[in-house]
Amino acid sequence: MVNRIVFVVALSVSVLLPGCIPFANLCMAQARDSAELQRQIQDELDAVIFPAIKNADEALFFERFGQLISGQRVEVIQAVEEYAKKSGVGSPLKHFIDLQLKRVEQGLDSADGAFTPAETIMLVQGINRRIETFFSDLEAHPFLADEIMVPSDWKESRDVFWGSHVLKNEFANSGKMLEFGNNLLARISNQIKKLSPEQLAVITEFENNWNRFPQLRYELSEGEAVAHLIRFQRSVEQLETAKDFRQQLVAAMNVHVDGKALIEFFDSMPGNKIKRRELIRPNLRGEINATLDQLISTNTALMQKAKWFRSGAHWWLRGRYGRGALANGLLKIPEAVYSISAMEALYMPKERPVPSDNFIGAAKQPRQSNIQPHYKRRHYYTWALEYRPIQGNSSDYRVTLASGISTRRDNVDFFY
Repeated sequence: MVNRIVFVVALSVSVLLPGCIPFANLCMAQARDSAELQRQIQDELDAVIFPAIKNADEALFFERFGQLISGQRVEVIQAVEEYAKKSGVGSPLKHFIDLQLKRVEQGLDSADGAFTPAETIMLVQGINRRIETFFSDLEAHPFLADEIMVPSDWKESRDVFWGSHVLKNEFANSGKMLEFGNNLLARISNQIKKLSPEQLAVITEFENNWNRFPQLRYELSEGEAVAHLIRFQRSVEQLETAKDFRQQLVAAMNVHVDGKALIEFFDSMPGNKIKRRELIRPNLRGEINATLDQLISTNTALMQKAKWFRSGAHWWLRGRYGRGALANGLLKIPEAVYSISAMEALYMPKERPVPSDNFIGAAKQPRQSNIQPHYKRRHYYTWALEYRPIQGNSSDYRVTLASGISTRRDNVDFFY
């Protein structure tokens, strides 16, 4: 693992010295061995670092770039940035910082360590930028609107709920980032008086984000509950009137998903905290539960098929479009061998891709940016690596070592 100091040096360059010094001027500013150092750095960049960026080999880049900048003077790192810019590969420094923050999201790095106040402020400043970008995306979602509308078309409805699910995952990642920043600031609480007004402003901005975070998470949860209620009521009616089996199956699937989501919402939320008027109704939870039980008992076969279809679609989507953290998405992190949560984690696209049709030819494919997934097909034998023996059991999740099959695969809630 790259030492913490490497990250701090790199981040210091990006925050404190925005200007760049080209390699041509670097030789005049350094010691007598600078020309040899310049050649070695360029060789490493051209042969390893830049190809790793282009090939999305995050593990190789993170290791080798960290080694490259470790112990280097600020001028050398700035020269690396300028050389990368001229080579058309973007900023390796920014890429390195993003990977460091990603490690925080994955729980692989913590705030342990003797960070100086200046280093802490720079890290918190980076977290602020990430959180504010997330807040901007969140506020644009229709579930935070004053009046919530759910499309009647089931595909459009599915995509809106998918977007909400993506945001809930982002809440989990952003929460880790905020917790990381809060722990960092706690370590310098006795040195606040020594900070500059600009540094104090960074802390104030972080505190605002910290306080705003739980409120926005609740607003999304409540808005999603309203959307579930609208679709639940619509689907109950469709189950009674639909003649087409496909419409019946979709309605049954929505009834199951929406009913379960609403019951979980009411069970987890004190009644006096609910603000949306659509959800403030005496015994609304009881009515939903009774309706769901009645539909399951009178449409047993249909409801079971809908449940299986939803579960199967979820795992197909994971296999088709899910990406691991290594080998350009084909492999998961090494911790997956020891951790069930690391084994489950995948990167899923925010915009649901449109599967390509290999039988109609490229010329007739729809002209959409998301028509072709990154891989035409998941490589079964590569993904089979996740079935290596994994030691770990919990009360709600077990993996059969021989087959790798989870006992919870019929109880997923990622597909809407």
